[in-house]
Amino acid sequence: MNDVSQRNEQVALWALRALWLALPITLGPLLATKLDPVDLPGRSVLSVGLWLLWGLGFFSTLLPRPATLTVVRFGSAALIGLVIFAAGSTLDASLVAGAANVLAALLVSASAPLGGVFVDGVSYGDERRFLLRAPALVATLLRPLALIVGVAGLFTGPWLLANQHLISGLIFLVAGWLLFALVVRSLHQLNRRWVVLVPA
Repeated sequence: MNDVSQRNEQVALWALRALWLALPITLGPLLATKLDPVDLPGRSVLSVGLWLLWGLGFFSTLLPRPATLTVVRFGSAALIGLVIFAAGSTLDASLVAGAANVLAALLVSASAPLGGVFVDGVSYGDERRFLLRAPALVATLLRPLALIVGVAGLFTGPWLLANQHLISGLIFLVAGWLLFALVVRSLHQLNRRWVVLVPA
């Protein structure tokens, strides 16, 4: 691997870490405002859940592995859902800042240099692992659809329960989290497709 590739990978990795660190500043106030009308128990549960998800995402940027690549790529897509959820009827500077932060995190997490540094985290000795590109149909259609389904499955049930829709909330919680698990498993399989080069 040449010096340029190494530098690009490190730039992508540190950029993603910085973007995740900035999320509580850029996106946090928007989510707090959106959750404010929710009753206190539901609001507290959702707030703790969001902080746990943020912590998991940031921790994953500190430990580059194929499994944590799945976390940051799904997590970045989930952030888009949170921006849509937090958006009000008017476009203001805070929404623009939050959306820009999230979009940047999504683009960096999907980049080839970032994928390379994460899959190379499980290399042995002098070997070098390169993440394979997903087929065009998967990259342009199936993966985005899977991410939408997974994000909806993750958040719909808890949101309904927080708003005291117990029956529908429980149904969506079980069904949605099953879909979420299937989506994450499928995405992880894509992140485990690599070639290994060993110096002679």
